[in-house]
Amino acid sequence: MEEEPCPQRIPFDSGVAFSLGVVLGSTWNAIKGFREHPTQRWYGVKKLVRRNAPRLGGNFAAWGTLFSISECSLVGIRGKDDWMNRVASGAFTSGALAIRGGKGAMLRGGIVGGVLLGLIEGVSYCMSRYMSPDPAMMMTEEQKQQQYEAEVRRRAAQVAANEDSNVQFNTPNISSEAEEDVNFSDHGVEMTTDQPEPANNKPSRGGLFARRSSW
Repeated sequence: MEEEPCPQRIPFDSGVAFSLGVVLGSTWNAIKGFREHPTQRWYGVKKLVRRNAPRLGGNFAAWGTLFSISECSLVGIRGKDDWMNRVASGAFTSGALAIRGGKGAMLRGGIVGGVLLGLIEGVSYCMSRYMSPDPAMMMTEEQKQQQYEAEVRRRAAQVAANEDSNVQFNTPNISSEAEEDVNFSDHGVEMTTDQPEPANNKPSRGGLFARRSSW
């Protein structure tokens, strides 16, 4: 059931809490009056229900009203409506209703209220997860086919993107390899700019007689 917005939630929760208190109080007091008056059972039932059921309903209404006010205040302060607001509101409400018992009673009431609201929120969350229908079961055949085609396109695009990234990663850099080859070929070689002197390979003329004349 969708929850009422916060301003209208206060009277709604108060009415629900009062009705719940009256029903529970009437049931409990009817059983009690039926057992305590064996000779006049109908009289005992009417007596206890008329005396105690409205009082229990009023207590429930007070609890629900204070709980709704504190919850709406936390929603306005925090700006969001979640389980933390309800747990804190339960602790505050239980502690505030026990104010006549002193600080110890307020502390105990706050702890009990917070723990109870936490358990209620946990159980309701688990039940909602367990009872919620599977979205795939609510889909028509056409919607299932569209979802399948969209998933196939998504996977194909992902595979293509992975292949493109692998190609870009494995593409050789020709200029860098050529530069590395030049650098490796130059390692250990003494580079100089001096031109080597040409060798004088001209044959000497005159032979032995020429050498003798030079003596």
